[in-house]
Amino acid sequence: MVHSKYFDNNRTLILFELKLAKLPDMETHYGPPVDHANENDFLAKWRAASSALDKPYQKDGRWVVDIKREFTEPLDLVKVNISHLNVGKHVTETIKKKLELHQNTNVIRIGYEKPLTQFLIRKNSWEY
Repeated sequence: MVHSKYFDNNRTLILFELKLAKLPDMETHYGPPVDHANENDFLAKWRAASSALDKPYQKDGRWVVDIKREFTEPLDLVKVNISHLNVGKHVTETIKKKLELHQNTNVIRIGYEKPLTQFLIRKNSWEY
């Protein structure tokens, strides 16, 4: 995450600027060093894992495995996990009923002019 900011004015608006809009489908998961006590557990787990794209291999003295990334887009991650936040029963219910997720140019909406400007200018609230 490069930049984030929270605004509250009758509605809660949370903005994030990310380095990448989408992550690669694959990620490299690093395990223990070769000959480590946990080596066999790592190998057994990842040889049988459905998310493993290939068998574990050695790289720079460590075991590594290439796995399929569960989430590649930020909105997918938020949609799946937002209801698992521990923010209180009433807040969770409100989130489920009223949550709006927007990305890219869809965040440009009437009523958001001031927070979007503040977000883009990157000044603290006391600097205006």
